[in-house]
Amino acid sequence: MRSASARLDFGEPNRKLLPVGEFVTDLLERSEGSVPLEDGTAGATFAFDPTLVGRALANLLGNARTHAGGATSVRIFCQADRLHFEVRDEGPGFGDADVEALFEPFQRAHHGERIGSALGLGLALVARVARAQGGAAYARDRADGGACVGFSVDVGRSDP
Repeated sequence: MRSASARLDFGEPNRKLLPVGEFVTDLLERSEGSVPLEDGTAGATFAFDPTLVGRALANLLGNARTHAGGATSVRIFCQADRLHFEVRDEGPGFGDADVEALFEPFQRAHHGERIGSALGLGLALVARVARAQGGAAYARDRADGGACVGFSVDVGRSDP
């Protein structure tokens, strides 16, 4: 069995048809405990790579924990043949950081300062997971404070 990293390098997601709400609920229960899930999928099933999506969500949750005091919610929804996964927090947000650059390897939001063992690879992996499945990564400050960081995967066709 090839690793998640190898599948990313070769662009071969291992899509499985799964109820996305149950998948994310299980992931949150194993890793985060009490983070609320806003499930806008109405119990629908979608084809996505659970290993890659799980890794990307874990990275977003870890970033929220490290840089923003933890996630306040996770939101999933489908829009225009794309399944979206978003992690929201009430941290400092991005301020004047170049948000697009944060998805490049070795970039950090707060003037390049290193926090703990952070190398600036987590969001780059999220972006690679999204691209491997025909989607994109994104981030923005929230109007009510904090940040929203997420990614989408294409569920409108069988190949990315």
